Amino acid sequence: MGAANRGQGRPTASLVVHNATIGSAPISVGEWHCVEATIDVAAAGRIQVNLDGVSIIDVSNTDTLPTGGIGAVAMGCEWAGATATILVDRVLVGPTPAGCW
Repeated sequence: MGAANRGQGRPTASLVVHNATIGSAPISVGEWHCVEATIDVAAAGRIQVNLDGVSIIDVSNTDTLPTGGIGAVAMGCEWAGATATILVDRVLVGPTPAGCW
């Protein structure tokens, strides 16, 4: 997930896979949020994302299998020409959903 605020209005959280945005949702500034992502890694995989317990993205039959496998997981903000502060706490990567704690 990467946060983006490219202009006026409310920021959004967007999910980008293979350089294509497959979903987004508005987020509140100045608050902590729980983001849960479940990814079935396959040529015809599935991506599910919950924001504060509410489903915001549920995409099937999307290619989530990167060439060469998965070497890293990144979280934060990616854009050029803007200044932002993003705080990330309690990141867990595992084989089963853990929920927010």
